[in-house]
Amino acid sequence: MDPWQKGAMTDDGVIYCPPSNQFYGILLKIDTNTDDVTELDPDLLPPQKDVDDDDMWMSCAVALDGCIYFMPLQCPSYHEVRSKQ
Repeated sequence: MDPWQKGAMTDDGVIYCPPSNQFYGILLKIDTNTDDVTELDPDLLPPQKDVDDDDMWMSCAVALDGCIYFMPLQCPSYHEVRSKQ
């Protein structure tokens, strides 16, 4: 299994990829302008409760409001990250 799932790119050329499972648990940030790759603080994404270690975040998408929405695989809610902070 890959450590990260499908990413989404913001208007400023930064790609965010959610972790595929709790073992990796780190949000990946890829800046296509500078070719920098950063592992962001794992506390940016809330812990998933009552899920298998192999199932965490499914994917993410950039919305018209500029926020990135992360869709959990087995959870009734989503998580938002504001990309321009």
